[in-house]
Amino acid sequence: MKNTKKFVALVVASCIVFGFKYTKVNAADSVSTYSSYEELPSEKDVDVNRTWKVKFNLSLDSSTVNKENIKVQNQYKQNLDLKVRLDSKDDTTILMDLPTLGYIPGRVYTLVVGTEVKSKSGHKLHKPVIMKFTIKNNAVDGSSYESLPEITSIKADDFIKPEQRKNITVTTINSNTVQYRFFVYKYNNVICKYEFNKELTKGYTSSVNTKNPYVFSYNEFLESGDYKLVVYTKRAGVKGEHEDLNTDFDNYSTGYFRCFDSFDFKPTFKDYNISFNEIVGKQYSSNSSVYGIFGYATKASKSQIEYYMNTANFLDSVGKNMFIKLDYFPSQIKEEDLNKVLKGKGILDGKGRAFMESCKKYNVNPIYLIVHALLETGNGTSKLANGIEVKTVNGNPVSPKKTYNFFGIKAIDSNPEGGGSEYAYTQQWFTPEAAIEGG
Repeated sequence: MKNTKKFVALVVASCIVFGFKYTKVNAADSVSTYSSYEELPSEKDVDVNRTWKVKFNLSLDSSTVNKENIKVQNQYKQNLDLKVRLDSKDDTTILMDLPTLGYIPGRVYTLVVGTEVKSKSGHKLHKPVIMKFTIKNNAVDGSSYESLPEITSIKADDFIKPEQRKNITVTTINSNTVQYRFFVYKYNNVICKYEFNKELTKGYTSSVNTKNPYVFSYNEFLESGDYKLVVYTKRAGVKGEHEDLNTDFDNYSTGYFRCFDSFDFKPTFKDYNISFNEIVGKQYSSNSSVYGIFGYATKASKSQIEYYMNTANFLDSVGKNMFIKLDYFPSQIKEEDLNKVLKGKGILDGKGRAFMESCKKYNVNPIYLIVHALLETGNGTSKLANGIEVKTVNGNPVSPKKTYNFFGIKAIDSNPEGGGSEYAYTQQWFTPEAAIEGG
């Protein structure tokens, strides 16, 4: 009697499940090479640390459970390097572990279940099945899988030199005893991303009691530069519930620190009657902090904000410039000094008085404002700076007037001259002086 049982897969993603029939067809390498496939409803706002499960109604042939037959692809149809494995507790379920440190915020991915995934009885799927999913557009400091050991804080020493002994303090909840692994990623300024550098531990540490914070000390030499610190934790003596290409883990967390060859200055401090942690929290909850990563902007994580707000991370000759006071200092700057800086700088030539008066009115350092204007206007030569006649604003006719914009305000990439000049019209920047003060 012919076996008519269908081979069905259910991809578990929130409350979405789906199934498909079987037949013998050829596998393919990417979505674009399939002649036909079944596309399921897409899923949005997916967590960076989503672990996917694909459940079948029949026991699976373990030899067909691999990253060639079931995969996740990015928007360029490239397969992510992640682990695909059969659930050790259920031979009808495939687990798709995380790419290392999770998915990239804001990106769209495609989950692909190919036809070469087989049941033990040799059944194949009728068609490949794909599902697109979009990751939430905010950076995270780690995972937060419930009911598992979770790291609540990571603190690396301030004022770190490459040859110094370093201490990292970690606090964890949801378990009495845990183990840790520590990795560091160094920031590459050329490609603008963190690259894997080294593991500071040699596998997981011995069992640690979480009653008190754990202090990890190491003497590894680290080159000067910016680092991302990644700490994994799991229940002591137990394999972690999740995996990436680094290790198995129950949860992981990230922090940031910097190594210096030398310190250029000592910062001064002012008491604002609010703690550092409080002001970091206010900045994070305001949703106003944007972090440039992977070539686009995403909402910054709390640890990223903390890193950039901490003066201790920027004590070298370059970093210190981020903390220069930009207040107006009338006794130190004269109009003729400004005109010397502006000499030969296009339309900005001779505008020292306008900068001086505007900066005095708004308590801004004129040197800073001039440097900003020189940058935005190409030393006073851009079209926006030299005036653009505006006849319409947002498609509506207006009385034609020439406008000026020295700071690139509203000069959006898709139409910088149109956007910047029309906005200048709404602000009545009809003279260079008005553009300086208004900007």
